[in-house]
Amino acid sequence: DGDRAARKRAVVRRLSQAPYAAKTVKLADILAPLHNVAERDAVFARSYMQEKRAVLPALQGGDATLWRRAMAIVDAYFARAGEAAD
Repeated sequence: DGDRAARKRAVVRRLSQAPYAAKTVKLADILAPLHNVAERDAVFARSYMQEKRAVLPALQGGDATLWRRAMAIVDAYFARAGEAAD
């Protein structure tokens, strides 16, 4: 859906300008369900992981440990799916 894609791009732009604390909270929010989303709903997981792969670069500047953990999970998901990281 074009409107959803536009909203997601706007979120990424806004997050890229967010302060450290806001980025860190968003990273924690993303990280919480990330470890088992593929197990719970394989169909949803693909779109969810694509969205997270798109937003995580904007969250650099938040907590580095959380960012690395989230990126590692997303990268591992796509590696298992046979797709290279962007």
